Amino acid sequence: MTEEAGGSVVDPGNTGGKTGDLQSTITKETFERLTTALPKEKPTTVLYQITMYDRGTREQQQQGYQKLADQVAGVGAKLVIVSTQPVEDSFMDSYRDQAATTMDSARTVAEKSGGKVRVLDASQLWGTDPNAKQAMRAEDATHNCQQGAAAFAAWFTKAFADLGGPQAVAPEKWATGDWTGNEHFASYNCAAGGK
Repeated sequence: MTEEAGGSVVDPGNTGGKTGDLQSTITKETFERLTTALPKEKPTTVLYQITMYDRGTREQQQQGYQKLADQVAGVGAKLVIVSTQPVEDSFMDSYRDQAATTMDSARTVAEKSGGKVRVLDASQLWGTDPNAKQAMRAEDATHNCQQGAAAFAAWFTKAFADLGGPQAVAPEKWATGDWTGNEHFASYNCAAGGK
């Protein structure tokens, strides 16, 4: 379902600028795609990773996460919301305070869900400093390098299994191979895989 999903679920409304209008459009398109994709794919669990675009007031964030939870529950699935990695981007400067409330907003929705929504805090992996060594980030301090993608996958599969999800294949089976040298990572000036 990855090709059918993505985007943001928080609509900040018309903030008087281009960005707010664009964000509202992205949010609307996300929910339109989910309306088609969820019944077609019939997932048992949907993972949503909070993005740097989930800005807005706490109320707007909670409304967005609740709308997502309702759509997911509508097909009989559970929702797992995962925090985003720390991001250092000048674009975020005016939204940093709003971004700081996303996890509290997600937890509020989870607490009212009767167990249908769970929240995982990825700061256990990433920390809170986007420039920290453990963040395994590209030079832009926003995107993952392949080491970060593999570390997130290993962390997430264990954390998800701890919630009662399926046991994942051991990282030794998938954390090597051609994908680690993919040109996508080169565009972020990441070290080649295995280095």
